[in-house]
Amino acid sequence: MQNKYATTILALAVLAGAIYPLMMLAPANTALREGMVVDAGTIGPGQTFAISVDPKVSSGGKYGIGGIYDLVEFYSVPDGWSAKPSKTTSNPLQAEFTVAPDAQEGDYTLYARAIDEGFGEGLPTVSFKVKVHVTRDVLGVSITPKSQTVSAGQPAQFEITVTNKANTNDVYTITSQGVRGWEFKRDIFVPALSSKTVEYEVVGYDESEYDISIATVSTSSPLIAQAQNLTFTVRSNLLSDLKATNSGVMVFPVMLSPLYSLAGLLSNLY
Repeated sequence: MQNKYATTILALAVLAGAIYPLMMLAPANTALREGMVVDAGTIGPGQTFAISVDPKVSSGGKYGIGGIYDLVEFYSVPDGWSAKPSKTTSNPLQAEFTVAPDAQEGDYTLYARAIDEGFGEGLPTVSFKVKVHVTRDVLGVSITPKSQTVSAGQPAQFEITVTNKANTNDVYTITSQGVRGWEFKRDIFVPALSSKTVEYEVVGYDESEYDISIATVSTSSPLIAQAQNLTFTVRSNLLSDLKATNSGVMVFPVMLSPLYSLAGLLSNLY
């Protein structure tokens, strides 16, 4: 009878030890339980999303004192998607998946797990699901001004605000079309759910009115893109030459920079 009680107590201790707080750090700081569903939020085609898990647990395992998980991985993802497991024994354990660049919009489910390789520390595998909403509408772009006048050889400067509406970081490339021979590319990193503003320049050397298109495209997928049409006029006259100094002095001697700065300031009064 005594042995029976001892066996029962040991079994209960092992069972109790298996209920431990494996913690997910990102996308949310929460206890990670067997079979739970993690919401990754909104992500665009081609974008990459990562989850992070604290490998240490303070209870459970062989001796009831916890241990360290070796790996987190996505073991089932939709067709055309890719996944990368965490590095073994890294801290935290970070696994990532990448949406197919041509993925259709909609809701998807991925399957992941935290593993004690070889069951070396007696920690059971924790399997969970990751829910993702894929949409192309993860990019917002605002450009000002819509038109301006500059002198020949002086830059027309546009202020571009890029908004990343996805729940993951991304890099965007800004280019323009409409001015022959002008090729200027600018890359901008925008963290998840945030905006960043940069200046983009276009230079025309012939007196003319230029109709240009400025495009912002995600490096993750060409399906995440926006283009806006704008104009700028190259005109040579005293006032436009003075106003052009506000965009920077390109060919004037350095010693005359203060004079041209003053001229640019005065031109803003007209």
